[in-house]
Amino acid sequence: MGGLETLNTFIRYPERFGYINVMSSGWFGSDEAALKGQTEQLRKIAPKLKKNVRLLRFTMGGREDFAWENCQKTLKCFDDAGIKYEYSETRGGHSWHVWHYDLRDFALRLFK
Repeated sequence: MGGLETLNTFIRYPERFGYINVMSSGWFGSDEAALKGQTEQLRKIAPKLKKNVRLLRFTMGGREDFAWENCQKTLKCFDDAGIKYEYSETRGGHSWHVWHYDLRDFALRLFK
């Protein structure tokens, strides 16, 4: 639940984070009403994110990642709210193989 927990935490506390890496996750895409609510919340917090967040990054394990479709719908919420982010996809599915590379790349950017 790491990626989903990341999303749910920073949307509630946008002023507390400067670097955010959502790995292999997205809000549940089958609940259109919830996605609409998330987009509305993102619009409200967009000024805080733009002010405080230096890096907002989504990474996925390719189309074989079972969370891929949810992530695509989540990214649309961010697009609709006008929030910029980076997106990266590496083949390998929803697995540690993908995440350890994503985490390494994210850490390198944190400690430049």
